[in-house]
Amino acid sequence: MEWSISDNLASIDNTSFTGSFDLAQPWSGVKLRRGEHVIAEHLFACLVPDAAVETWGRGPDLFCRYPPRNSDLVSYQTYYREVDDGIEFILSAQTSLLDSKPLTQVTNRFSDGELWYRPSLNAACQQVTGTQDFDLSDPPGFFLVRPAAFDDLSWAIFVHPSDFHRVTVRATPEPSIAYWLFPEPLEKGVIRRAQMAFHVVSRTTDEQDALRLLATANTAAPPLTT
Repeated sequence: MEWSISDNLASIDNTSFTGSFDLAQPWSGVKLRRGEHVIAEHLFACLVPDAAVETWGRGPDLFCRYPPRNSDLVSYQTYYREVDDGIEFILSAQTSLLDSKPLTQVTNRFSDGELWYRPSLNAACQQVTGTQDFDLSDPPGFFLVRPAAFDDLSWAIFVHPSDFHRVTVRATPEPSIAYWLFPEPLEKGVIRRAQMAFHVVSRTTDEQDALRLLATANTAAPPLTT
């Protein structure tokens, strides 16, 4: 599978889903479908200031580099890698100033379903019924969306534990997961990265699959292209 770019639209056709990314509106993130059903309206949607100044697709990889934002000249790069059952995502930040605050948000909004989370790696999943905030005092291991439209599948999403800072989740009107990243100051010459992932997993084994995927991500080296 590979990304294809035509005009302002990047798209990919996976065995589990089809994805599209509007290069003219990158803050909307990736839109995922399974057949005619929308899985996610906004996946890995970032607060970038404008359209990318550089974009390329190479096989399963889609890379975008954005101009610096006016407030503190922090610039971001996004990297989407398609895998067999999902999309892995890396967000990079750098600045030309001696001191800046790169704090930003990455939002994921799904079309329907119940939202669950793993409070720790040794506890059973719990359902989110309203709005909840998590910080470093109680970081969740991962989240699961169990859609009504596909009762045999779940969507697993997580951030690398070393990159976690804070997350706000909402169960209604649709499941949404908003991660805050890069809380520490950033200086010239430093590149900061955060890794996230979305996977399609079996409903009957979704907790075990999410644990396995998280463990694999924890030990994997980041792509050299970032």
